[in-house]
Amino acid sequence: MISLDQAKPGMRLKVIQFPIGSEVSRRLMEFGLFEGDFLRILSVAPMGDPIELEFDSNRISLRKSEVKGILVDIVHE
Repeated sequence: MISLDQAKPGMRLKVIQFPIGSEVSRRLMEFGLFEGDFLRILSVAPMGDPIELEFDSNRISLRKSEVKGILVDIVHE
């Protein structure tokens, strides 16, 4: 298990836990991403910020500081 901010481009991940009560967790759930769902890291900007994520048919970019507390498991395909 790793924090989402440690993930690398191309990784497929399963969301294990959102930080309780965080604003970014609420926003991701509004987009339809929940614990147990899968996502992929599409890209990371050259300086490491932001991170582009894809889940379902959504693509969003978030700052590393926003995703730091989201715990994920790496899914090996």
